[in-house]
Amino acid sequence: MGGQQWVESFPRTPSYREVCPPRPVIVDLGQALARDSPSLRAVLPLRVTAGGAQLTGCCPGVLHAWLRVNTGVWTEQLPADLM
Repeated sequence: MGGQQWVESFPRTPSYREVCPPRPVIVDLGQALARDSPSLRAVLPLRVTAGGAQLTGCCPGVLHAWLRVNTGVWTEQLPADLM
């Protein structure tokens, strides 16, 4: 889905791991898309906090791969139906 052109810097410890076959999963959007900053939220206009998309709760998805980022954390590659 997106790793076909991935080049590993250190092939013995891959940073990109495909899941074959892709697996159905339940995605906790609060964890998968954790971008909340309480200090930033305090200064945002009400139209943003009240009218913006709420990326919370769970939804079905399909896990295609894992990707390790430069902080050492693994993140998922999956399309998810948010609507």
